[in-house]
Amino acid sequence: MNFAEEWTEICDCLPPIGTGTILFSEYWKTETAYIAEIINILEKLSIFELKISYVEMIQKNNIAKKFKSVKSVKIDELEYLVRSSLRQEISCRLYYSNILFIDFNYDMYVRIGINHPLSSQFAPVTDLITFIDVSKDLEDEEYYVWGRELK
Repeated sequence: MNFAEEWTEICDCLPPIGTGTILFSEYWKTETAYIAEIINILEKLSIFELKISYVEMIQKNNIAKKFKSVKSVKIDELEYLVRSSLRQEISCRLYYSNILFIDFNYDMYVRIGINHPLSSQFAPVTDLITFIDVSKDLEDEEYYVWGRELK
């Protein structure tokens, strides 16, 4: 069963975490697959640190404050940021030069823009992930224009 097609938010987990019917272990499995896929892409491109172009607090907690105070995140610190984004605690956009950007959206949708000769080789490696869009459309005004920091 592909849980990414069955649920979209952490609140869809069973109580006490949410009000839904999904086991937290299944949620964790899918969330971990997203993180592994993102790290896999970064490692293939030899990217070990991403700049933060935008971060916004969605839920009232200290997560957004922590990431607003830094300008970049190293690959070994990425897991916490991605989990926070997928759980809709924060909204954020990350980028590396004019090679890559990552935008986290609603419903566990992750948009990755890659401007690299190998970009056609990047497709999700797991059946758990159905909503990663690996795109060459890097000048999309809705997401990020290279060289312009978003406020």
